[in-house]
Amino acid sequence: MSRQIILHVGHPKTGSTSIQKNLAAERKQLEQLGFLYPKTSIIAHNQRVLLVDIFGREEKNLSIRMDAESGDAMKMAGSEWTSIYHQVANSDARKVILSAEGFFPRKLDRVSGNRLNQRLEAMQCNELRVLCYLRSPAKYFLSNAQQELKGGFGLTRPAPLNRVERIKAYKEYLGVDMEARVFEREKLVSGDAVRDFLEWISCSRLKLTHEIIEANTSVSAEAMDVLQQLSVSLDIQNETDIKAQRSLMKILKKLDAAIENPTKPKLHPEIEEHIIAINTDIAELRDSYEIEFADIDYARLGTFRSRGEPRIESVRDICQLDPARSDELKHQLESSLFQQGLRGRPIEA
Repeated sequence: MSRQIILHVGHPKTGSTSIQKNLAAERKQLEQLGFLYPKTSIIAHNQRVLLVDIFGREEKNLSIRMDAESGDAMKMAGSEWTSIYHQVANSDARKVILSAEGFFPRKLDRVSGNRLNQRLEAMQCNELRVLCYLRSPAKYFLSNAQQELKGGFGLTRPAPLNRVERIKAYKEYLGVDMEARVFEREKLVSGDAVRDFLEWISCSRLKLTHEIIEANTSVSAEAMDVLQQLSVSLDIQNETDIKAQRSLMKILKKLDAAIENPTKPKLHPEIEEHIIAINTDIAELRDSYEIEFADIDYARLGTFRSRGEPRIESVRDICQLDPARSDELKHQLESSLFQQGLRGRPIEA
């Protein structure tokens, strides 16, 4: 039987979790339509655990989920590949979808590229498509900063990411041209990543039996500020810590929605210009791959300059926000956490 692998590699913060959770929710219907979305035992809605086997390292929160030392984690990831091989062999589906947004930030090299190629060849599929969504560098930084803060991991700093190098690496090591789309609501089918992805893989016949599952919803700039202050005293080390952080986020989101006049997160102009300046592949993305971001003034592209590493010690250094609203949100969160026995001391500023 001829089979096609659809490898969805991200990029992070481009609707990947929503796509994955909706695919997982519709596994039975997908198989009826000829698509297999394999299960893994570590994370139910995606195949992120496979990254450990390919790249030989894992993110901190993934290693916590796996609850294993590095060597054991590699064995566990290898076992997940074996499970996927069995699922493919026992399925009549002609298309196999693998999705893990952590693939794109990690550049394939000779070792990881050959490893991934061997793993995919073992699935005995005769065609490969590699798909990714790309977001502008500034919007990605802001969205990722929110996600890190919501996870309790503190404030990230801007860093360059050469997207062109990663696209070329898949051509070099897997022999395929990565298909890339811009992640902007105006350019997505129905303004939605899930429907756009289904259209892209020729599976628009899938009837979503649930409301489209949204993931990683944003919070106000003031909520980011409170989370950054809270992260100073956090140390996420195990699954219990992760669950406690999720409980905290539910409380914070509810309080954030109840307090009037939230500030939508928006980068200070000098931070945005710095991010554009250090990401040097923007023109090549447009010229070679027709990837153009709406929030970038391409006429000014050669004039963007970094004035050196910006001072970033708090959310207030990257975003406009209302300090009074932030203080009120912090006070209400402290009171709520204390009442529920989740914290016994004030949030450190």
